[in-house]
Amino acid sequence: MMKTTMVIFLMLVFAIGCENTENHNREISTKELSETINSRMHEYAIALESLDTSRVAPFYVESGKFTSYFDGQRMTRKSLLEAIENLSSNLVSFKAEWDTIEVTKLGDRAALAAASFNRTYTDTAGVIINDWGTASWIWVYEDDQWRLIHGHAVHYPNE
Repeated sequence: MMKTTMVIFLMLVFAIGCENTENHNREISTKELSETINSRMHEYAIALESLDTSRVAPFYVESGKFTSYFDGQRMTRKSLLEAIENLSSNLVSFKAEWDTIEVTKLGDRAALAAASFNRTYTDTAGVIINDWGTASWIWVYEDDQWRLIHGHAVHYPNE
């Protein structure tokens, strides 16, 4: 009896383990992926607006994998976080708003998000600066969360 109980228990543990693995690796629908990436983009905007690199950094994959191009300038994870840190010392507020975010499924663990954006900065002297642009981001599912592996943005001053 004890042997049978142990075998049944081990079979249940194995079955539950397989189910969790299956759910973790399951195919994600395009609609679900779009909703997830839109949500992550909203969270990312909030983190950027805080100008707090400790809130922004977790959105990027580890250093050696992340790259970005902003107005033609290549940036690594480190240089981008340094730029955000420099902004925080010169600004009192920062607001980013994205238009409709278009999400393209690149696979079950990768997606492209693209949108135009508007930004408003207020510097320490009280000067308000507005600009707009277009951007794209590649999100990958890594370490049990969606993170950015690449970004690209072009900024234009408002006229």
